Amino acid sequence: MKTLEAKEEANGWDVEAKMHWYLRELAEAGGQVWFGTIACGVLLTKTLSDLENRSNSGNSTIKGLVVANAHGKGLLRADIVIDA
Repeated sequence: MKTLEAKEEANGWDVEAKMHWYLRELAEAGGQVWFGTIACGVLLTKTLSDLENRSNSGNSTIKGLVVANAHGKGLLRADIVIDA
């Protein structure tokens, strides 16, 4: 099977080749793509002092995403979240 490489054409990028390249690179890095899924919320953690003082100092950390698709809603816990 011939390897697909993203190549630039006269009118821009070959969309199909670029898509396959991104999917292959993501899979090789251990990532996942959930097609037909949307993020509809986040799981945030706050510092103990922010909770005690009812402060919103902006020290929250994203620890997961609430997602929804045809199967329902769920929580994906994550160490790293990339908003792309």
